[in-house]
Amino acid sequence: MRGQAFAIALVIVSGVSTYVMLISVMDSLNITREKEDMTVTFVEPTSKKAVYELKGLANVEHAEVFRSVPARLRFGHLSYRTSIHGIEPDSNLHFLLDMNLKPIHLPPDGIVLTDYLGTILGIRPGDMLTVEVLEGNRPVRLVPVIGLIKQYIGLQGYMDLSALNRLLREGNAISGAYLSVDSLYQHEIYRRLVDMPRVVGTVVRKDEIRNFYETQAEALLFFTFVATILAGTIAFGVVYNSARIALAERSRELASLRVLGYTRAEISYIFLGELGLLTLAAIPLGFILGRKDKGKGQVCHLRTCFRIHETH
Repeated sequence: MRGQAFAIALVIVSGVSTYVMLISVMDSLNITREKEDMTVTFVEPTSKKAVYELKGLANVEHAEVFRSVPARLRFGHLSYRTSIHGIEPDSNLHFLLDMNLKPIHLPPDGIVLTDYLGTILGIRPGDMLTVEVLEGNRPVRLVPVIGLIKQYIGLQGYMDLSALNRLLREGNAISGAYLSVDSLYQHEIYRRLVDMPRVVGTVVRKDEIRNFYETQAEALLFFTFVATILAGTIAFGVVYNSARIALAERSRELASLRVLGYTRAEISYIFLGELGLLTLAAIPLGFILGRKDKGKGQVCHLRTCFRIHETH
């Protein structure tokens, strides 16, 4: 019975728990970290004055700029190609949170890396990081690592927007802007942004979230299908093995029933009925095992376990 119960628990843990983890993480990020309705990206770094044109569009309620720089980060003999994201201080639409959903305040100088990226590079706070910029004149700069932050996803560096521009010596350059718009006119604003000559891309947050869920749903369905086949194989093997063992242990009892006049069908009914009852009894036990510790808010990441704090 324990084997059948663990097979059922495997399906629940592999499918439902993965889905719950995904929904919990995405809901926490969407509600607390990324509040913009649209994201606009320019063809090339542009003067910060461009944000005033975006703010001047009808039904645009608020706009905040950002700078994204592709770079190869080096420390010693280790390197990793990623991007450095420059964020305005005291942003209201898009800001940093740690794994406890607490805000992260970027220092006025230096860079902050995600913890896993720091592990890849073998770097610690206080070390000097070599930044090879992969756009424009491709300058190479040294920048101190101020800290490592823990996040759900991401392998990148973060800097204060002004500090990043000082590092690159580009003045008040930006790569794009986050917009908060009137939902009734979102489609109209999107078409106007697409028609702008310096705009290379416009992302609607709701569409991005929907596409992400659809992609993850397909992957989760396939993963659950494989886990179900595996669990079914385990359950079949356990039931078959239990039947063989029971048949070997009770062969004399079954033979006695034949002597007493029971037919083969009646003996099979008794024998298989017992196995069926054990299997039925294992189903609720499997649900209990699969749902164990549910509600404690514990979700396991590939590298660590973290606690989801409900914010809504």
